[in-house]
Amino acid sequence: MPENKHNSVFRQKKIVEILKMLHEGGSFDEAKKIFDATFSSVDVSEITSAERELIGSGLNPMEIQNLCNVHAAVFKGSINPTKPMSAEDEPGHPVAVMKLENVVLTSLLDDELLPCLKKWQQSANGDSATATDQQYLTRMQNALKDLQTIDLHYARKENLLFPLMDKYGITAPPKVMWGVDDEIRGWIKDAIRLVNTTPIPAKYDIEAAIEKVAKEIEEMIFKEEQILLPMVAEVFKPADWELIASESDEVGYTLIPDPLPWHPSQKDIEEAAKRKPSKMAQELNSMAQSLADQQGLDGKAPAKDAKATISEAMTDTVDAMTDVVKENEATIPTNLKAKENDPEAINALPLHLRAEFGEVKASAPAKDDARQQIDVNITAPKKAEVAEKAAETVEEKSIEPKTTDEAAGMPDFVKKMLADKDKPTTHKRHKKPAPQTHLEIGADNSATIVLPTGNLDLRQLTAILGVLPLDVTFVDANDIVRWFSDNGDRVFPRTRTVIGRAVVNCHPPKSMGKVQTILDDFRSGAQDHADFWINLHGTKMVYIRYFAMRDPQNNYLGCLEVTQEITEIMNLKGEKRL
Repeated sequence: MPENKHNSVFRQKKIVEILKMLHEGGSFDEAKKIFDATFSSVDVSEITSAERELIGSGLNPMEIQNLCNVHAAVFKGSINPTKPMSAEDEPGHPVAVMKLENVVLTSLLDDELLPCLKKWQQSANGDSATATDQQYLTRMQNALKDLQTIDLHYARKENLLFPLMDKYGITAPPKVMWGVDDEIRGWIKDAIRLVNTTPIPAKYDIEAAIEKVAKEIEEMIFKEEQILLPMVAEVFKPADWELIASESDEVGYTLIPDPLPWHPSQKDIEEAAKRKPSKMAQELNSMAQSLADQQGLDGKAPAKDAKATISEAMTDTVDAMTDVVKENEATIPTNLKAKENDPEAINALPLHLRAEFGEVKASAPAKDDARQQIDVNITAPKKAEVAEKAAETVEEKSIEPKTTDEAAGMPDFVKKMLADKDKPTTHKRHKKPAPQTHLEIGADNSATIVLPTGNLDLRQLTAILGVLPLDVTFVDANDIVRWFSDNGDRVFPRTRTVIGRAVVNCHPPKSMGKVQTILDDFRSGAQDHADFWINLHGTKMVYIRYFAMRDPQNNYLGCLEVTQEITEIMNLKGEKRL
């Protein structure tokens, strides 16, 4: 009778030994014999941990993928039954993707950035610094550059989760968490500036900056996984998660390959319909709103006891928030992705293993896709090719001229166009006669839009909007986002989750008051447009214009936001005639 009550270290070592033997070309029968002689049963976590250990020791992840069916065959019949995999653990589910990114980010901090910082601190200073010291500094520079891609992780949260939270009445947590996200972006930027300064600043300053970044990121990971994700899991429906998954590619990912596609099953939908949510989301929303009021995140003056940073203020409430989550754990769905008719033990396996069992009916393409999911080395994060896409915290400057020095950096053609806000008549958009527009339906049910200056069918109109060298967003008279253009190369990401969202909530907390003032002025008629420009990443000049839209009777219809990258336009010289 094989003994399976060895300690966990022995068991892990033995499983790694068996898998390593297989990858080195050993006999399957011999591996199976060793396993059967050593174990009566094995847990899924032990298999996946062993695979990760092999990857961490340098084994090409593709080798794991190529032999995953062999792994499955060795352990088949000996896997302990466990609870079925929940929706959030399913590869490709937005929660699983966020958690995977957090694993890689934690590894980048704990396995690279902080150890290099410690080694560099212990090294010599000034002229006596060695090549090894410089190597640690270079690695810190590279790690921080990789870390800056956390912007994509935060951007998905802000552009996909937060809009849906708004729709369910959870409006305060996004304001607070977005504020902390922006603070973290700023702290990363500060650390990058310090490690790239010549001569290098005092080691104490760099140590403080990097340790601040690491601490804040790790605390945000805790807030996401212990507060945010349990809260939205209680209220989001499978269709919401499917929408988030389908829109995530548009924003991008942090230090991981593009995940598998994810779609809810019929059983997921049926089980979600039976859920009776607790009051957890409402309780957390109330707590976050109090914090937002204290810090002045709604454009109001902060309270006298406001903290210096939103992160510091949130620290005081994190314990209370996690207590609320723990009290309501019973209502958080843990079994949303169980596949019908699959044995529990098979269900608990990672997808790349489950697809190899005969009990799982998976197509060949599905198996291939599943194997790709393991192609992530969490112990040595790769240098992300998307590093350049990471957004820096930038200062928005109003185009309203203030002093000669402040306006000196403004492009001449912009100054000429905008001149002076106090002379609104020079900026009034030309009012055209009332358009005689109507829709014509042809005998073949085709629709033609008749406009004062010509006719377009829907296909033509869609194509025109898709090639405009501008990003256009329409916000209705109630300040709700109703439509945005998509030419495939937007300056700022937009996803379908913003449709129906209050536009003020689509901006970071620091910009909310400014946005609301613009909309209020448009509605009252105090102004008809507002203009801004920003220098994005130090490489792109972006021109952002807001226009009030009115009908012939001067009734306010809404706001049109037009964004354009004007870097190349600013560099034009001479003429190029047609």
